[in-house]
Amino acid sequence: MEGQRQNHTFIDMPSTPVEETYASSPPPYDPIQPTLPRYTSSSHPCEADTATLVLMTDEKVQHKSSGPYPASDSPDYSPPSYQALQLENNILRKQNAGSRRCQRDLFLLLIATIVLLTCFILMNARVLRKRNVLEMELLQEILVFRAQVAEAKSVLKALEL
Repeated sequence: MEGQRQNHTFIDMPSTPVEETYASSPPPYDPIQPTLPRYTSSSHPCEADTATLVLMTDEKVQHKSSGPYPASDSPDYSPPSYQALQLENNILRKQNAGSRRCQRDLFLLLIATIVLLTCFILMNARVLRKRNVLEMELLQEILVFRAQVAEAKSVLKALEL
């Protein structure tokens, strides 16, 4: 059995607290790395890609559970690095700013729509008033014409008798 035994290499971990280890270690990601989703000024904030937290956390923090970090009682738990938390916070801030911009754009669109509908209704009312005035004038002319026809008929009847 001992002949089949595999050699395992064990790494001695320093006895420093976890917080100091994470604070002194280099960031596990490159924030300028092109694989991370970025908001560009050419795209609309509503359509901006949201970055997944798994891309931004170091390998010790990545896991298969539902949240971005393992449960504190799990054996592979290690607190997130300051840089990962800061990046996550920045992403959430950008998403909120994009959401606020989107809400502002929708509000301005709503106001513009209301203004345009009001203008359309006022112009339509003006056209209807003009149309009503023209119809009234036409009715008056028709009534005058009918009165003239009736008068002409009465004159013709008087001449025939």
